[in-house]
Amino acid sequence: GYSADDAMAVLAHYVNYLDEYHSMDAPMAAATTELLKAKIEALSAITSENTPAEIDAAILEAQTLLVVVDASVKNYEKLYAAIENHWISADEFSHMPGVGDYTDYIQEVEDGYYDGAYSDDQIETIIASLDDALENCKKSEILVGKDITYIIKNPSFEDWTTTQNNDTSGGVEN
Repeated sequence: GYSADDAMAVLAHYVNYLDEYHSMDAPMAAATTELLKAKIEALSAITSENTPAEIDAAILEAQTLLVVVDASVKNYEKLYAAIENHWISADEFSHMPGVGDYTDYIQEVEDGYYDGAYSDDQIETIIASLDDALENCKKSEILVGKDITYIIKNPSFEDWTTTQNNDTSGGVEN
């Protein structure tokens, strides 16, 4: 049989779990944060006086919201890791003429991260744009007449297509 008290205990479990995300200010999209706040209030208003259908619907809504919130938090964790890696790259390429633009962009993305400015759909695009900014920084040192062989992945131009990936001691083999 259906027990309103048991159903309310399940709902309370989900609401508490969602409230933990909200109370610890987990980084996530601002829209998700607003949705979370509004839904916690609405779900907390459900009581055992509500119909079983309303309680069940609230439980399903809480479960669905939990998936959305968890995905947003994971996306923001991924973005944070990318930002940290790009700060490391900025230090590594600090001698490049384009490092100023690169660090400005990293800072802009980081500010957006803390503001929750990016939707979950934008995270991959933002990470790709950070990668593009790094490549532009690297290219900023390319000047006419300057030795840039250190930028080339294979500066000795070996032809490995006929060696079946065997080392030929640096020679070109045709």
